[in-house]
Amino acid sequence: SVLEHSVIGAWVLRENGYDFDAVRSFLLHDLEETEFCGDVPTPDKATYMNADYFRDVREWENRLFIECDVKRNIPVIEMMDEVMLRAEHATVSLVPDDAPRTDSMIRMARVMIDADEFGTPDQWWQLWENKSPALLFPGGVV
Repeated sequence: SVLEHSVIGAWVLRENGYDFDAVRSFLLHDLEETEFCGDVPTPDKATYMNADYFRDVREWENRLFIECDVKRNIPVIEMMDEVMLRAEHATVSLVPDDAPRTDSMIRMARVMIDADEFGTPDQWWQLWENKSPALLFPGGVV
C-alpha cells in the first residue's frame, strides 16, 4: 500500500541518519496516489496517464509540500524509491536478487515489510499513528 511504502521508507531513512526534511519529503512523495489514481507503479503511469494528469499532480504536490513546509528532496526520494522497489520486489518475487540480503537499507525495509504484526490495514494505521509523530515532527511531539 501507499501507506506501507511511505512509512517504511521514511522510517528506514530516519534510522539511517537522513535529515528531517529528507524523511518528511519521502513520507509525502506518493500522496498523490491517495488523491488521483491509487497505488499505480510509475512505469504504468507513464504509459496510461496524459500530460494533464502529470501537470495536475505536480501542481498538487507543490502546494502540498509548501503547506507542509517540506523541501522536496528528489535525489533522496528517487534513491529510497529504488530501495523500496527492491525490497517490495524481493518480498513477492521468486527471482533471486542479492541486494536485499547485502544492502543494509533494503534489509531494514524487508524486515518491516515481512513483519507479521504489521500485516492488516488496521495494523498499518496503528503503525502510522505510532510512528508518524516521530517522522513528521522534531522530537516526535504533535
